[in-house]
Amino acid sequence: MKYILIAILTFFLSSWKEDVKQLPDPYKQVDQVLWIVTDLTITIGHWQQLGFNQILDLDTVTAVFKSTGKPVRLKIARANLGGANITWIQPLGEVPLFSAFLRSYGQGAMSLVHRMKDREAVMAEIKRLSGKGVSIHEEISILTSGGES
Repeated sequence: MKYILIAILTFFLSSWKEDVKQLPDPYKQVDQVLWIVTDLTITIGHWQQLGFNQILDLDTVTAVFKSTGKPVRLKIARANLGGANITWIQPLGEVPLFSAFLRSYGQGAMSLVHRMKDREAVMAEIKRLSGKGVSIHEEISILTSGGES
């Protein structure tokens, strides 16, 4: 089972005082980039025109945001673009976090995702970051045919 920590930080990483060499191992490599789009079909088509064909369309999924507890619908696709793993997310309707991102910044990369060893490592990292003043902005559960992500 994959354990992924998705942290939407309340401050820019550039303000972090730690030296890159001292970063915990999971932060030394990006697992994937979450990219918010307005039309997933067009996005996939454009990347395929560029020759990238390792794209898995995960279709429409249900996501639940912890802050509201309400289910929302998203279209999601994952791609390997020459070794870079991208997850494109198209909100269907008003999805507060993603819709606000689109209004503020337009389509683009919203966050970097780092892989953690297991759930215990995720919890330890949340505790470590909390001690540095970093809080969790939102928790999202995505329900797919393969289970919860």
